[in-house]
Amino acid sequence: MDCLTELETSDWLRTNCVTANTYDSSERPRWYVQFRAPRVDAAHVAIANLLREMSPGNAGVLIHVTDWSLYTPEQMLKFDSMRPSIETRPLIESAGHRFATNEQEDAVNLFAMATEFGWSSYLYLPDDVATLYNWEGDLFDFWSRDKFRLTAIIKIVGELELEITHAG
Repeated sequence: MDCLTELETSDWLRTNCVTANTYDSSERPRWYVQFRAPRVDAAHVAIANLLREMSPGNAGVLIHVTDWSLYTPEQMLKFDSMRPSIETRPLIESAGHRFATNEQEDAVNLFAMATEFGWSSYLYLPDDVATLYNWEGDLFDFWSRDKFRLTAIIKIVGELELEITHAG
């Protein structure tokens, strides 16, 4: 895992053809669904299935933590323990987390932890294959340029018996 600054995160999104702000962009991926976030114990399963289903070949994953305003010192300590030991910058200076394909389990664990803590965060796959936004651990918004991937995530949501709150 590499920790990225806001500028480096923006560069990764642009280089990997990912829509940076899916809410405000007219170019956001066409397929969308919102659903209740899984319970903590099911978060690993849901996210692992998402990555397994969606991840294109040798592409990496980017997780961008965007809001952790109500964190506890214990949460930050636990979160920091997931980051590389050589990373000395605080989360506010390096909120992007780039994972190589052989680090998908670490990506799943980091995103699940952010979900458990109620921290808002994005999980991005290249080429707008999939974007998953965690609304403070309550809701997930999912976008993809590919209807097949939308169908796959809806299947996972159904298997976990999660409520779909909006589709578009």
